[in-house]
Amino acid sequence: MQEAATFGELLLRLRTRAGRTQEKQAEVINAVSGRDTMSRREISRYENNENIPTNHTVAHIAITFGLSPEQLQKHASAARAQRRNGGDGAGPGQRENEDAGRAALGHTVPLAGLPGSVGVSPCELHGAVTAAARDSLRFAEFITPSNVDTDTLSYLSDALADIAAHYVHAPVRPLFVSLVAVRDEVFGLLKGRQKPQESRSLYFLAGTCCLLLAHASQNLGDQRSALAQIRTAGACAQQADHQGLRAWIGGTAALIAEWSPRHHRALEYVEEAAELASAGQSRIRVIAIEARTAARSGDHQRATAALARLQDAQEELLGMMD
Repeated sequence: MQEAATFGELLLRLRTRAGRTQEKQAEVINAVSGRDTMSRREISRYENNENIPTNHTVAHIAITFGLSPEQLQKHASAARAQRRNGGDGAGPGQRENEDAGRAALGHTVPLAGLPGSVGVSPCELHGAVTAAARDSLRFAEFITPSNVDTDTLSYLSDALADIAAHYVHAPVRPLFVSLVAVRDEVFGLLKGRQKPQESRSLYFLAGTCCLLLAHASQNLGDQRSALAQIRTAGACAQQADHQGLRAWIGGTAALIAEWSPRHHRALEYVEEAAELASAGQSRIRVIAIEARTAARSGDHQRATAALARLQDAQEELLGMMD
């Protein structure tokens, strides 16, 4: 068999041997990655050498063909080096491509137990095994009542707690990226099936993510985005039926509104949050926001009254801790 001269040709031959269309190959990659981002058009671009996938994507592609990620990533790296050097096909980059192509395509070997000693290549055999495992996992997902377990919820809670702990002293931008990653993971799980209590836990985590994203958006100077995050956080808190989270969201909405042209809305948010806040830190926070917002708006009588209630709430909290 003629050797694959380019990375795109290698991908084409591997897909052809696996008996898949470009659309089917995109579907299989999405199943491996857990994301719905690969398309038939992107597969076509890879095979026509219009684009070279990232190593992360190459790893997913390798799994679909039963190859080790390192094997195919080496070939992709050689293709990138060849492209940087002008892509004339000469030199060590091209020779490395050909070596990796031979290794990936493999040689046909007899598969014992099949009539006629049918020959299949290693990638065909591993591809069939991988496909069978994937189909079995899909069936397991179908019959399993939940896509979430205790370990997953603990992992997401710990990740979010770690971000929140670093929020007060770490740069906002990297934390923003981490928050979006956790939020997207939680949103993805919520699109599956869970038991009611697990769904409420996920909605609580989603609401907390959006609440922190609201703070981050405000700190980055985008008030409109902050309010959009607050709205989503409130919807998640409603689904989670978590009064404490709803109170905290109301307080944050007041903080954001305080610095907006509609600062009078801040006191309305505070009143809504106060009805939800139970005794403890949540109530203290809401009353403190009320005192500051009232003072800022010129309502000194309300600010003074809030400060008196704040002292009472703090003393109440100390009494609860004794």
